[in-house]
Amino acid sequence: MSLRGKGCVMNLRGIGVAILLVGSSLAAVAVGNVLGNNPPASTHNPPIYPSAQQVVIHGTDQPIWGKSEQAYKTVSFQTADSAAAVIIFYAAALHNEGWQTENQSPDPDTQIFVWFGSSRSPDMYTFELTTKTQPDGGTSVVIKLDWMPGY
Repeated sequence: MSLRGKGCVMNLRGIGVAILLVGSSLAAVAVGNVLGNNPPASTHNPPIYPSAQQVVIHGTDQPIWGKSEQAYKTVSFQTADSAAAVIIFYAAALHNEGWQTENQSPDPDTQIFVWFGSSRSPDMYTFELTTKTQPDGGTSVVIKLDWMPGY
């Protein structure tokens, strides 16, 4: 089927193939990011909790070569919300970007999330979320981003 108009002939089958190819390419990029071809944005800039107050950020946006297994970025803040609300927010945000929950944590107030690249020996990022309930009912939060390069 083709459309004719003002000096132009357009083949709809060709348009359909072009749309399919563009759509497939976009889907491949989206799937690639979810499956871990590229580190998600949160490996560089963790999401800031919506009602965070007194936010303090230390470190860099990128891991530093030769400084693996050290936090390259630390974010701390206070919130009037409960620790459970903070954990639920970060679990949802990070799982959306392909992070996985690590079941072993050194501290009951700490939740660890990990993200692996997709190569044969992938880089590994860790997102350590520590929440402490304060006497006033609010929560003190510390986030540490760590990186371990693949080999």
